[in-house]
Amino acid sequence: MEIVDNIIKVEMPFDEDLGRQLCAFAMNSYCAKRKITKWKCGKGCKTYPHMTDVTVVHNGILKNNQMFVGYYTSTNSIIIAWKGTITIRNWLEDFDFFKVKYPYCEGCEVH
Repeated sequence: MEIVDNIIKVEMPFDEDLGRQLCAFAMNSYCAKRKITKWKCGKGCKTYPHMTDVTVVHNGILKNNQMFVGYYTSTNSIIIAWKGTITIRNWLEDFDFFKVKYPYCEGCEVH
Protein backbone atom coordinates (compact mmCIF):
# COMPACT_ATOMS: atom_id res chain seq x y z
CA MET A 1 0.00 0.00 0.00
CA GLU A 2 1.27 3.44 -0.92
CA ILE A 3 -0.02 6.87 0.10
CA VAL A 4 0.20 9.50 -2.64
CA ASP A 5 -1.19 13.01 -1.99
CA ASN A 6 -3.54 11.68 0.72
CA ILE A 7 -4.86 8.96 -1.62
CA ILE A 8 -4.22 5.34 -0.66
CA LYS A 9 -3.15 3.25 -3.62
CA VAL A 10 -3.73 -0.48 -3.20
CA GLU A 11 -2.55 -2.83 -5.90
CA MET A 12 -4.63 -5.95 -6.31
CA PRO A 13 -4.31 -8.64 -8.95
CA PHE A 14 -7.32 -9.27 -11.19
CA ASP A 15 -9.63 -11.92 -9.76
CA GLU A 16 -11.42 -13.66 -12.65
CA ASP A 17 -14.01 -15.33 -10.42
CA LEU A 18 -14.91 -12.01 -8.79
CA GLY A 19 -15.09 -10.42 -12.24
CA ARG A 20 -17.55 -13.08 -13.43
CA GLN A 21 -19.63 -12.66 -10.29
CA LEU A 22 -19.84 -8.88 -10.63
CA CYS A 23 -20.65 -9.21 -14.33
CA ALA A 24 -23.55 -11.55 -13.46
CA PHE A 25 -24.88 -9.03 -10.94
CA ALA A 26 -24.71 -6.27 -13.56
CA MET A 27 -26.56 -8.51 -16.05
CA ASN A 28 -29.23 -9.20 -13.43
CA SER A 29 -29.93 -5.47 -13.18
CA TYR A 30 -31.58 -5.70 -16.64
CA CYS A 31 -34.23 -8.18 -15.41
CA ALA A 32 -37.79 -7.23 -14.50
CA LYS A 33 -38.16 -5.70 -11.04
CA ARG A 34 -40.24 -8.60 -9.66
CA LYS A 35 -37.65 -11.15 -10.86
CA ILE A 36 -34.77 -9.27 -9.26
CA THR A 37 -36.65 -8.85 -5.99
CA LYS A 38 -37.31 -12.61 -5.84
CA TRP A 39 -33.78 -13.31 -7.16
CA LYS A 40 -35.18 -15.38 -10.02
CA CYS A 41 -33.38 -13.70 -12.96
CA GLY A 42 -32.13 -16.76 -14.78
CA LYS A 43 -28.54 -17.94 -15.03
CA GLY A 44 -27.00 -15.12 -12.97
CA CYS A 45 -29.31 -15.73 -10.06
CA LYS A 46 -28.90 -19.51 -10.28
CA THR A 47 -25.10 -19.27 -10.44
CA TYR A 48 -24.90 -16.83 -7.50
CA PRO A 49 -27.97 -17.72 -5.39
CA HIS A 50 -27.01 -16.27 -2.01
CA MET A 51 -28.47 -12.77 -2.47
CA THR A 52 -30.84 -11.51 0.23
CA ASP A 53 -32.60 -8.27 1.17
CA VAL A 54 -32.86 -7.13 -2.45
CA THR A 55 -34.34 -3.70 -3.16
CA VAL A 56 -34.93 -2.51 -6.72
CA VAL A 57 -35.03 1.17 -7.63
CA HIS A 58 -36.72 2.02 -10.93
CA ASN A 59 -37.69 5.53 -11.99
CA GLY A 60 -40.37 4.70 -14.51
CA ILE A 61 -40.76 3.45 -18.05
CA LEU A 62 -39.85 6.75 -19.73
CA LYS A 63 -36.52 7.21 -17.95
CA ASN A 64 -35.81 3.46 -17.95
CA ASN A 65 -33.21 3.65 -15.18
CA GLN A 66 -32.97 0.73 -12.80
CA MET A 67 -30.63 -0.56 -10.13
CA PHE A 68 -30.69 -2.93 -7.21
CA VAL A 69 -29.06 -3.20 -3.83
CA GLY A 70 -28.74 -6.49 -2.02
CA TYR A 71 -26.72 -8.41 0.53
CA TYR A 72 -24.62 -11.26 -0.87
CA THR A 73 -24.08 -13.66 2.02
CA SER A 74 -21.32 -15.75 0.41
CA THR A 75 -18.89 -12.85 0.49
CA ASN A 76 -20.49 -10.77 3.26
CA SER A 77 -20.91 -7.95 0.72
CA ILE A 78 -23.44 -5.29 -0.12
CA ILE A 79 -23.94 -5.30 -3.89
CA ILE A 80 -25.11 -2.27 -5.86
CA ALA A 81 -25.70 -2.88 -9.57
CA TRP A 82 -27.43 -0.80 -12.22
CA LYS A 83 -28.24 -1.33 -15.83
CA GLY A 84 -26.50 0.79 -18.39
CA THR A 85 -27.55 2.73 -21.42
CA ILE A 86 -29.91 0.73 -23.64
CA THR A 87 -32.31 3.15 -25.35
CA ILE A 88 -31.89 6.20 -27.57
CA ARG A 89 -33.42 8.29 -24.80
CA ASN A 90 -30.76 6.96 -22.39
CA TRP A 91 -28.02 7.90 -24.86
CA LEU A 92 -29.40 11.42 -25.18
CA GLU A 93 -29.53 11.75 -21.39
CA ASP A 94 -25.92 10.53 -21.19
CA PHE A 95 -24.86 13.49 -23.34
CA ASP A 96 -26.83 15.96 -21.21
CA PHE A 97 -24.18 16.97 -18.71
CA PHE A 98 -22.37 20.05 -17.54
CA LYS A 99 -19.39 20.11 -15.27
CA VAL A 100 -19.82 21.76 -11.89
CA LYS A 101 -17.27 22.66 -9.24
CA TYR A 102 -16.62 19.92 -6.70
CA PRO A 103 -16.52 21.61 -3.27
CA TYR A 104 -14.17 19.09 -1.63
CA CYS A 105 -11.28 19.47 -4.07
CA GLU A 106 -9.67 22.73 -5.15
CA GLY A 107 -9.94 23.19 -8.92
CA CYS A 108 -11.91 19.97 -9.44
CA GLU A 109 -15.09 19.58 -11.49
CA VAL A 110 -17.56 16.72 -11.78
CA HIS A 111 -20.55 15.85 -13.95
